[in-house]
Amino acid sequence: MTNVAVPDTLVADSTSFTLVTATLAAGTPLDQRQVTFSTSSGRFVAGGKSEGSIVVTADADLIARVVLRAPHDPARAIISATAAGSTVSRNVVFVRRPVVPEVERLTALVAPDSAPADGTTLTEVVAQLAPDTPVAQRIVTFSTTAGAFLLAGKTEATVVVVAGADGRAAALLRSPGDSTAAVLSASAGTTVRTRRLLFARAVPDFLQVVPEQFFVKAGVTNDLVVSATLRRYVGVPSPGVRVVFVAYEPDQPSVPRGRFTTAPPSDDKGVVGVRFTTADSVFTGPLIIRATAQLGAITLRDSALVQVIR
Repeated sequence: MTNVAVPDTLVADSTSFTLVTATLAAGTPLDQRQVTFSTSSGRFVAGGKSEGSIVVTADADLIARVVLRAPHDPARAIISATAAGSTVSRNVVFVRRPVVPEVERLTALVAPDSAPADGTTLTEVVAQLAPDTPVAQRIVTFSTTAGAFLLAGKTEATVVVVAGADGRAAALLRSPGDSTAAVLSASAGTTVRTRRLLFARAVPDFLQVVPEQFFVKAGVTNDLVVSATLRRYVGVPSPGVRVVFVAYEPDQPSVPRGRFTTAPPSDDKGVVGVRFTTADSVFTGPLIIRATAQLGAITLRDSALVQVIR
């Protein structure tokens, strides 16, 4: 026996295999080429059996080979090979499999800083994977704490998207109806990236005032329903906007006429409704009803004409 070949360190996981070889001295007779392998840890595998000791016949090159399966737990082992009364031993250490950190495939999560809280606007949220990400790992999970992702006609707080060949995965996020801050997250494998998105109040673009009818009878006992609707070109304005109503004769805009009930803030559809009376049983003629909403530096205004009759 001249040599036993086996690595100095092996992984202890009960599934890894390694080849152990024993080389006999040149000229070893045919009847002395039986090699007995033994190990103090792990098991030799041959012929469907798993043994701590096994006998193998060397080949024409005087090499005997056997497969060793690692033990489950870390250990120090002595592996021996005996032939023709000669024994050679090797010390082997079985160690735990090192933990290899997963490659961070998810490189970026991209979304705007803010979006209008109008219940309609769709914002694209993009996750970018590394270009060399294998096809089987191009799966991105998006989630949000406000609003909802739109996928296949449904809205969900969490959606799963398969990235394209360029590593880009995108999802459309529908804004909520109320202003709030959302935390967006995208995960791929064990990598998670997050981003904050502010859903800001959706400011109306214009205002429409509509009396329920054109004619209103004079007197405090007769009233007219007037509605002002705040509108956006896309979506619905955020609720809570204050609208001021005033009525006046066309040639006297600085002299208010009649009375309006207290106007509530706009509702979730952007509507403000009030009742108007002339508070005067004598006056008849045209009146202009004007509604105004002041939003910081922005003034929205609209007017409608009504006719006071007896």
